[in-house]
Amino acid sequence: MDRPTANSTKSPDVVKRWALLLTALGCLLPPLDSVQAETPQLDWFWSCNDGNRVVFSSDFNEGLYFQDIQPGKTAEPKLSTNQFSCVRNWINEQKTTMGFGGAFINYEGGDLTERWAQVQPALDDPNNKVLAFALKKPNVNNEKGRVQLDVTGKTGFKELKLKVRMYLSNSFSMLRTYPKTIDWLSLSSWWNNPHWDGDPYPFVVSVNINKPSVKEGQNQLRFAVRARSYNQTTQKWDDALWREVNQTFEVPVGQWISLEYTFIEGDAETGRFQMTATLDNQAPQTIFDIHNYTRHPLDPSPDGVSIISPMKLYTSAELIDYVTANGGLLTIQWDDMKMIGCNTLADCEPDPSIPEKVRMAIPKRPSLELD
Repeated sequence: MDRPTANSTKSPDVVKRWALLLTALGCLLPPLDSVQAETPQLDWFWSCNDGNRVVFSSDFNEGLYFQDIQPGKTAEPKLSTNQFSCVRNWINEQKTTMGFGGAFINYEGGDLTERWAQVQPALDDPNNKVLAFALKKPNVNNEKGRVQLDVTGKTGFKELKLKVRMYLSNSFSMLRTYPKTIDWLSLSSWWNNPHWDGDPYPFVVSVNINKPSVKEGQNQLRFAVRARSYNQTTQKWDDALWREVNQTFEVPVGQWISLEYTFIEGDAETGRFQMTATLDNQAPQTIFDIHNYTRHPLDPSPDGVSIISPMKLYTSAELIDYVTANGGLLTIQWDDMKMIGCNTLADCEPDPSIPEKVRMAIPKRPSLELD
């Protein structure tokens, strides 16, 4: 949330300019520890459903704040103003068994001196509020740092689409001079299913920022993706089932980029994970188009993605400490997130048995195209 300045004699524009400068320098203070008692507590995560697909979107301008669930570990997104409304006259998803189950911020540990999620002005536009994740210190057992949004499903989704805008703060430029390669800085995760709830066939697809080389001129940041299955007997993750690093697209720092994902559950032939990236005023570029397993290879009854982390900042203590020691702050700003999920692939398409003139007369179901 915007931090008020009590008894300030500065004009609002001056205050905004100072806030933007401090944010760019990585010096913006973390949010207050608690929300004032009179702040309304309304659910932020409230998706819409037409009976076949479920949609959630947010531009983070709707009075979003976070209320502790487990102090130090998790927080629930809440609204201070009731601005939610379903689009296209869809029924609210709470009336159906299909849909997203809920959403929460997952820190795993630490406090507001180490990590935070907050709504703040965009670095390039003080009038636009965005969601920011920041890591100042390793907040999990002094071994790693985590700030992420976790979204659960009432049932697993066979197909998911996600679109979100991302802005890496200038501190990410310091990673180019980090003296080691980087293979772990997670931006999103797709769980089919998680390993912590006893599922016999855990599987995850993770999107990361990598730095494959430390050589001058070859130390650009790159997107990488990998899929891994978990062995419940050994209690360890197996080696990557598949992995790919895009060596041609340099991850931009200090500018907005739109990321678009498609996840389709399947085996080596039918599974698909696609990611595109679009810089402002440029054509989309395909980063990954994976045709391979998107569920555990041994799972006899795959049931879809049950948890997704659509926005994530998760990395090692060493990387966080390096940036902080050099006067930076690992910060990612997010904006304009939209998710679409289907329980079955057949539900993702309009019903061909309904004549077109009748279908057009009822609330039209959009395709899975995000725009």
